[in-house]
Amino acid sequence: MKPVLEVPLDVDLSEFTAMLWKHSVPHRVLEESDRQILLVAHTVSEEQVKALFEHWRQGGSLQNVRSNHSHQSAVSVAELKRTPVTLALILLSVLATFQVDFGADLQAMSVWSIVDFQVLGDQIRYGTDLWTELGNGEIWRLFTPAFMHGSVLHLVFNMLWMWIVARRLEMLFGSPALFLMALITGVVSNIAQFWDAGPLFWECPVWSLVYWALPLYGTV
Repeated sequence: MKPVLEVPLDVDLSEFTAMLWKHSVPHRVLEESDRQILLVAHTVSEEQVKALFEHWRQGGSLQNVRSNHSHQSAVSVAELKRTPVTLALILLSVLATFQVDFGADLQAMSVWSIVDFQVLGDQIRYGTDLWTELGNGEIWRLFTPAFMHGSVLHLVFNMLWMWIVARRLEMLFGSPALFLMALITGVVSNIAQFWDAGPLFWECPVWSLVYWALPLYGTV
């Protein structure tokens, strides 16, 4: 993001930032000692934001501000191109969930699980030493359990939150940042669940990044 405005701390920017959110302008407000810094996405016109701010500071109303974006479809092609990580996570989740048949196909599930396992009768057999199991180079298993879901409701709910929150985070902070957030959250959560309950889990821990990011989502 790029800084476009610097104003004193005693200036209440809430009305101005509410207008920016209304028109889907990604932005953040940072406080540094005696000033506030308004940052916007690199795709946003710096000149237009400054002009609107001056109009507002001089007593002009923001109620009649119009933007081309507000008249476009809810999701534009340009927006989709800016959120490749969000789209990839959603598509992989749908693919994995249907491939494992919402957890009913244990054979397919073993491909996505953190370690391979075999079903022998009513028993599940797997190696308990995670690092030995991963020694054959299948490091991707540390992350892929995050894509499996156990029900339609589970899948729809998580993908909805991913679309609403993660997409905004990716537009604000960039694709590399969202990818790193998802990777760290998914790997740590998957390892913790494996140590606690074994490989049979499809709770999608990577989406927990959405929940701890909600306060950030609401304040930037």
